[in-house]
Amino acid sequence: QDVTGEGLYRSLKKLLEDRKIPMSNIIGFASDNCSTMMGRHSGFQVFLKQDVPSVFILGCICHSFALCANHASTCLPSWLETFVKNVCCYFARSSKRQHAFELIQDAVTAPNHRILKLAQTRWLSRGKVVSRILEQWDALLLFFASETPTDKVDGAGDLHKVMLTAGTKHMLLFVNYVIAKVDKMNVEFQSEYFRIHKH
Repeated sequence: QDVTGEGLYRSLKKLLEDRKIPMSNIIGFASDNCSTMMGRHSGFQVFLKQDVPSVFILGCICHSFALCANHASTCLPSWLETFVKNVCCYFARSSKRQHAFELIQDAVTAPNHRILKLAQTRWLSRGKVVSRILEQWDALLLFFASETPTDKVDGAGDLHKVMLTAGTKHMLLFVNYVIAKVDKMNVEFQSEYFRIHKH
């Protein structure tokens, strides 16, 4: 089966012809922004435009907005994202660490919430991860301080050092504020219901 933009377009065209649906009925086409669908030279939309020049093409707004947000994040120091990823990874591989962290949460009366895993392909996960790290800041600080003397492999000492670095928490608070707005807009565009009358 041909899964190129041209191959997918041929399949659609054949389906419409078999069902006697004229191509002129197509007034618009929306898709994610992958090159197979939206590529300028051999994407699905190129072949569609050849047959229906008046067609309205709309790429995924959420994807475009995520790319904008990702580009904006390059203004922040790269070590900040590395820090967030490493905090998530530190707990992901060990139930023993998770249990030790729960004891510290109890000691500092922090909410008994797990450190979330960062999913690169889930746009809404970033905000939740940053928010959770901030929520658990005091517990994490104490946890990494207690891990530093014994952990020589996974970088507890480095994580503790970054947490103590002036500006780390401030930048995370800023990121948390901005991501909340980005996520709100993304959720709005992902709504399954008509929303334009609410704005």
